[in-house]
Amino acid sequence: MRTLGAARGLVAVLVVAVSVGCSSAAPAGPAPGPGSVAQAPAPAVPARAYRNAQYGYSLDPPPGWTLEPNRPAELKDVADLFIGPPHPVGDGYIEVNMVITVDPMDGADLNLVTEAMKVGLKSDAQTRLLADEPLTLADGRPARLLSLSQPSDLGAVRTLQLIVVDRGRAHNVVVGLPESVFARDEPALRASLVSFTAG
Repeated sequence: MRTLGAARGLVAVLVVAVSVGCSSAAPAGPAPGPGSVAQAPAPAVPARAYRNAQYGYSLDPPPGWTLEPNRPAELKDVADLFIGPPHPVGDGYIEVNMVITVDPMDGADLNLVTEAMKVGLKSDAQTRLLADEPLTLADGRPARLLSLSQPSDLGAVRTLQLIVVDRGRAHNVVVGLPESVFARDEPALRASLVSFTAG
């Protein structure tokens, strides 16, 4: 059984999920003229009800988020990566993302996988578990939602991690946002996570 080992690997994905895309420079684009205000570029609108053909899961990404087909090498084990609009933080921007992983978990159930994830999170002194809540997805399937806080170069990041176990696989959907905008965007993130179906 790979439950605990895979959970440790998913903790590493969680850390990458909230750090990929941090930048102190503004997104590329034309320089603003005198007296104008620089703004982040408008994101493309993704197709709703995205479905991953390889693993059979689907979800509605948050409004304004797009699927990234060219993942960085450190995310080679990620099933899908969605990129959200850049958020201004201090003198820079943070590019937010949603990472989806699927791992075999023979004989594991939702509670076992969740507890293994929480043990793995305790090994990261910088990550704080804020909440662990049971959740029912749109298709009636049980899930767990972990709420976390982590530091980054550009300030605190709030993270939501959805855990779903189905037919011997653990599906993890991890999304992080700067703490400064989390409350504003949390309803759209939660709606996207609840739309997840495992297949």
